[in-house]
Amino acid sequence: MDRVGDHIQFDIMTDSAEDFLGTYSVGDASTPYSFLSGYIDGEDGVGYLLGSWYYTDDGITMAPFVSGTLNIEDGGSGKISVRFDVKDDRDNALYGRWIGYATEIE
Repeated sequence: MDRVGDHIQFDIMTDSAEDFLGTYSVGDASTPYSFLSGYIDGEDGVGYLLGSWYYTDDGITMAPFVSGTLNIEDGGSGKISVRFDVKDDRDNALYGRWIGYATEIE
């Protein structure tokens, strides 16, 4: 699958393997209904984006989310609705909405 354009990434924690609908806020891996703040994990000068981030398609501009909310709801007809209103560590506000079908990535 080709991905073009800027990206957002949320690493969400839930207390159910089947139900991920709900409202999430910044937390840690042990807090249900939270999303992890972004961080870079790496060795030998190579870094990997983990947690929740905004990054541009060219990979030059990136910033971890440090506050805000993510809401995932039933969008009807098998769709989900995702709304987010977050801030990154550069104090940029990002918000938006997406409605579509959840698919499994193999």
